[in-house]
Amino acid sequence: MVRTDKQTSRDDSARWIVQFTLADQLYSLPREAVDEIVQMAELVVPPRGPRILAGFLVIGEEFVPVIRTSELFGAAEQQVGLYTPLIVLRGERIRFAIQVDRIDTVSRVPPHDLLPIPAGHSVNECATGMVRIGTETSLLLAADRLMLEEERLRVSELRSIEQARVAAVQEANR
Repeated sequence: MVRTDKQTSRDDSARWIVQFTLADQLYSLPREAVDEIVQMAELVVPPRGPRILAGFLVIGEEFVPVIRTSELFGAAEQQVGLYTPLIVLRGERIRFAIQVDRIDTVSRVPPHDLLPIPAGHSVNECATGMVRIGTETSLLLAADRLMLEEERLRVSELRSIEQARVAAVQEANR
């Protein structure tokens, strides 16, 4: 598990970025949107969930939805294994994790390497810019815009149902 606790820098205008790969494409997230990075674990899988939902990762007593990022981006289905990284995000309304192929770097990026993109160039405006790190360029994503509102509501509803179901099973087994 990698914690991405707040780090200090001498240049307050620089941003910390978590860069990852999905289907041979580089993406980035602001470090402040990332709670932690963990490896794949056994998921609680609801019987009839939406295609974007891989299942729920249980962290403590919390059921954290794990989103198939390849489904969100229309990429080829991921080969998921024991070492598949999950980026746990601090969503505004719901904490959730995304499956990625690999974590590339956690880097401090100066302002001149953060490039804007015009509005209307991504679904739900989830891409907010581009990031240059060395010779590589990645899309900068907004964690709170990765899912559409309807998807977020459905996942939240399923999370509540699964938590109640598992609690009932545990209570019955006592």
